Amino acid sequence: DLPDDFMLLFPENGSMVTDLTPTFTWEEPSDEDDAVTSFDIQSSHFSQSTTLQVIKGSSLFNGSGVNRSSTNSRSITSYDLYIGTDGLFTDINPVLVETNSYTPEEEMLEDIMYFWKIVATDDDGGQTESAVHSFWTNNQNSPPSEITLLTPESDDATGVQPFFSWTESTDGDINDSISYTIAYGSDVISLSYVELDDQLSYYPVNDLTDNTNYFWQVIATDYSGATYTTDFHSFTVNSENDNPEGFSLLSPDSSSVIQSSNQYLIWTPSEDSDGDSIQYEVFLDGQSIGVTSHNYMEASDLFEDATYEWYVVANDNNEGITVSPTWSFTVNGENMPPTPFSLLSPSHESLLTTTNITFNWESSSDVDIHDSVSYQLHIDVGDSSHIIETSDTSYVINNLSDNNIYHWSVKALDANGAITSNTNDQNMFIINIENDIPSVVALMAPIEGSTQSNLTPNFSWTNSYDPDPMDIISYNLSWWEPFSENIQSVNLDTNGFTPTGYFLDNAIYQWRIQSEDEEGAFSFSDTAYFYTDAFEEPPVNFSTISPIPEANMSSTIINFKWFSTLDPDPNDEILYRIVHTTDWSDTSTYVYTAEIEDTSMSLLLENNLQYFWVAQALDKDGFVVSSNYNTPHTFIIGTLSTEEELIPDEFALHQNFPNPFNPTTTIRYDLPNKEDVSIVIFDVVGREIRSLVNQYQSPGYHRIQWDAKNDSGEPVSAGMYIYTISAGEHRSVKKMVLLK
Repeated sequence: DLPDDFMLLFPENGSMVTDLTPTFTWEEPSDEDDAVTSFDIQSSHFSQSTTLQVIKGSSLFNGSGVNRSSTNSRSITSYDLYIGTDGLFTDINPVLVETNSYTPEEEMLEDIMYFWKIVATDDDGGQTESAVHSFWTNNQNSPPSEITLLTPESDDATGVQPFFSWTESTDGDINDSISYTIAYGSDVISLSYVELDDQLSYYPVNDLTDNTNYFWQVIATDYSGATYTTDFHSFTVNSENDNPEGFSLLSPDSSSVIQSSNQYLIWTPSEDSDGDSIQYEVFLDGQSIGVTSHNYMEASDLFEDATYEWYVVANDNNEGITVSPTWSFTVNGENMPPTPFSLLSPSHESLLTTTNITFNWESSSDVDIHDSVSYQLHIDVGDSSHIIETSDTSYVINNLSDNNIYHWSVKALDANGAITSNTNDQNMFIINIENDIPSVVALMAPIEGSTQSNLTPNFSWTNSYDPDPMDIISYNLSWWEPFSENIQSVNLDTNGFTPTGYFLDNAIYQWRIQSEDEEGAFSFSDTAYFYTDAFEEPPVNFSTISPIPEANMSSTIINFKWFSTLDPDPNDEILYRIVHTTDWSDTSTYVYTAEIEDTSMSLLLENNLQYFWVAQALDKDGFVVSSNYNTPHTFIIGTLSTEEELIPDEFALHQNFPNPFNPTTTIRYDLPNKEDVSIVIFDVVGREIRSLVNQYQSPGYHRIQWDAKNDSGEPVSAGMYIYTISAGEHRSVKKMVLLK
């Protein structure tokens, strides 16, 4: 019998093989003869059908045992493997294989359709041929081939539903399929994508936006996902032609003046929603002067002082046009300034008595065509400047300040900035409603109450101020002695004066300043006084009143009186004092009292003595003048005797004299016996201030002076003090008051 039919296993029929050295496998066919022989001895009781089932259930069918089992005695001896590119295997030499698989040693060709079959041969020479299977090789997937975008062509203009088309893409891989995706939109980063399977054209479902530029491309994708993407093409959707728009004239401005005979005419570029290129035709005074694609054109050889009209026509070359408005300009190559003019009022150096001023000036004109003239009124007062602009030749300002000097001028300006100032420069005027009195001056020298050693003193005072502008102030200096009718004066135009003649020495003078303006209005300063004292002089001689010369006084309290004296030096002060002694020839015994202003003084002196005394006058210059031409007078207290002094009958402490006192006082006490005497001064809180006496004394009438100083020789403060005396068994206490 022939071998049974068998199946080809791999490659499967119609499959794609990615391995270029694939292993071919097939079923191992059975042979009826081989089956009977194999099982005849051991299993004769099995039927033929049972034997076939065992063979079919062997590993031959699941592909795991492709070699013949050595335990079986098979009748298949070989296989012929036919592989070719056509199903007839023309001129193909088979490959002899002993097993049911085969792997070629060399790689098969890429992207080729192959056919293969197996012829099984048994040991009796019988052969069975398998069915013919096909497969193709595809070791590496090839992308779709290049395609070409057909419509719309690049930069085409289309309607709102353009027809998209492109060439077909091919794929080198056998049996590979290609689908297409179209992408389009007005922005390459935001496109619409439409998948189209194998279609080679597309109409948009919705209308595209008119007057819009679009981009599009096509993507070819094969079954394995490989792609080919075209470059972007662009087109414009333009369903109908639109006129140019959005342009306007720029320069020269309408009704303006230019200064050159050659002028560039400039406008804003026009826009065309269709994307058309635009040409501009320029018309000057109704005549075309040229066509340009720019937004400017030069107009040459223009006439001076001529006015031109111009406009521009924008043309998109598709019969769409837009005409600009018509503008005009005037040629004025040399701008002439306004004509000269003069100021009228207020006139120069005029005096006005009102604060409401009307300014007037002549009119100025301009020879340039269409030029206009305006004015600037300049007003200066002090450090302030004001500019007022007006188109008139008159201007009113109310409530200007009184007592001021004003300067004013006018400038004429044309529309192109040329300026002409008035011909007579600035005018000055003064506003002075009424005359004002000059201010009162302050006297500076000689200082009030001063003493002048120079008999030609320098006079000075502050300047007077007159609110009236341009008013001139003069001064009258007057001086005189008090209560004198002889008043001297001098007229001056400055605030200082030094007399040429000498003033009287040792005199008092009063003086003042009268300030007067040109209108006769005046003011007086305060009156001041000063003294003249060129030389220092002592007080004049004076005489005493009491005690009279050689007087016998019964009381030890002596009242001295004298006549007052004068000092030739003015403003000098005189103080008086008494100088007394018991020995005029010994100056060391002189006792000087305190200096006083009065012409009398009481002193407590000792009894039974002859005294010499003078009154002295002292001035601030240090001069000292003694009374009676420096001749002392004498007086005697008590009786002068060579007998022993009188002894008091009893102990006594007398009240100090003077009391109150400043700066010295005398304390008297009487001792009837010889005693140890202690006199101590205390303050009101009991602190010891001064020990005046501390010694053994004989009986008699005693006195001691206290100079208001403590034991350290320091002056004590004003107030009440207590003095005590202890003499043997006697004690006594009294109070006294120190004034300062």
